[in-house]
Amino acid sequence: MIDQKELTIVIVTYNSAVALTDCLSSVKKSLSGPIIVVDNASSDCSVQIARAAGVEVHELSQNYGFAHAANYGACAAQTTFLCFLNPDCIYDASLLKTASETLLKSERCVAVPDFIHDDGQIVRGCQPGYTWIKVLADCIENNRSWPRLLNILKYSPGYNAKKWQWPLCACAFCSKEFFLKVGGFDKKYFLYMEDVELGNSIYQLGGTIETLDARVIHHAHTGSSISAEQRLMLLNRARLQYARKHYGAFFERVLHMLINKNISFSMEA
Repeated sequence: MIDQKELTIVIVTYNSAVALTDCLSSVKKSLSGPIIVVDNASSDCSVQIARAAGVEVHELSQNYGFAHAANYGACAAQTTFLCFLNPDCIYDASLLKTASETLLKSERCVAVPDFIHDDGQIVRGCQPGYTWIKVLADCIENNRSWPRLLNILKYSPGYNAKKWQWPLCACAFCSKEFFLKVGGFDKKYFLYMEDVELGNSIYQLGGTIETLDARVIHHAHTGSSISAEQRLMLLNRARLQYARKHYGAFFERVLHMLINKNISFSMEA
């Protein structure tokens, strides 16, 4: 089993005060190893909560987004293994034992539990890879009321990629060496789709996403106090970035017209 002191918990915060106390309490009850909080210039008391809990805190000068902050925390860690944990997750004491069995068999992997949401829904930590059909369906589902087309897309044989998966990184274990080898999270993504991109990178290097025999309580969408409109804008932005990178500028423009929202940013050429 991995020694507790060889695992660093990395938590990225941005106005996360509502959820952070319970998250840190659950980790500190379960582990004696290092905890790093990387704060994206919160305007609430997230930093004060983290400092009061006695964990290592890194305050960034501005909100650089999740990917940048998570990479920062990974580089700051001095341990062999990492666990990325969202501030709206509750860490369970049995997780390290379960993760150890997986990581010690293959360090070329990211290991994830499943997640239990407040409404009782169970969300799989290992998700099927993306195709252009899936990107299109996601954009329709979040921005349009086209149930017939959505059903056609979701039941299409080409909806999910068959060769690769991606880890839902609300709680994700890996070795630091492997995480850095795959390039970490792509910092071009401010929030969302960075874990999808990570899964793609892992596949390209011959790594795997492994499902742990465990479930983590996830109070989804409480880890950062932003509005539903802001959250949707960030989600749309990330999907447009992913579409452009993998399927070209024309497909990105099609999605942009479909979204038909006032998106206050310019895409990179």
